[in-house]
Amino acid sequence: MSATDNNYSKEVEIMEQIFQHVMQKSEVCWTRKIDLAGIPLDSRTKDNYKNLIGWMFPEKWKKLNSLLTEACSKKMKLNSQTVGNYYLPPFSGDDAEFVPVFNLEADFSGNFPEMNIRVALLAYDKETGKLRIFGCRFETPEPKSNHDFYHAQFTRDPLGIESKLEGGCDMTATWSPQHVPAMIAPAKGPAALLVWMIVGIYGKKSSLLFSTMGFDQSFKEPLRYLEPE
Repeated sequence: MSATDNNYSKEVEIMEQIFQHVMQKSEVCWTRKIDLAGIPLDSRTKDNYKNLIGWMFPEKWKKLNSLLTEACSKKMKLNSQTVGNYYLPPFSGDDAEFVPVFNLEADFSGNFPEMNIRVALLAYDKETGKLRIFGCRFETPEPKSNHDFYHAQFTRDPLGIESKLEGGCDMTATWSPQHVPAMIAPAKGPAALLVWMIVGIYGKKSSLLFSTMGFDQSFKEPLRYLEPE
């Protein structure tokens, strides 16, 4: 096996570890109705989760792990419909009503994994009954484009569900830009991009997810920026 193949396999192995760890934590939190720190969930969080899970049932981490492993070994592509939707751990504090859900697209056919992780923050508006959706996508470099670097961007319909809701949703404004800004990520691979994504979503509370993980320090580069000088 070449050095390139080793790096490729290591990158996917770390991604699988991170996804597994985060998704297992998520399943525990939602089942026990607690946040990352073990504090009982806000009533808004529980209400919105109950409304969402009635029609957007979450996939289990084992499915994602199996898909990533197979796609890597067979140099395949994955689309968001095949992958499905996964619930991230619940929020607390000012944004407690939002439920974070993600899906992804990936391409393992090249020399290095390409990844597009789409995260939706979902909450119901009690007055209108509409589902509010705010989303971002976290992407590996796009060769031969202005975004040939690891980055994140806003996105209007991250889970591709607008047509299914038939007007029963309030999306990020249709007039909002979809390609700017492209916020550069302190990452040199998709595994570090995933770490940066989680830090961006949970802030310093992300340490509750990563503190017990023993993967190589080079993949934890985004965590370095949480440390005081």
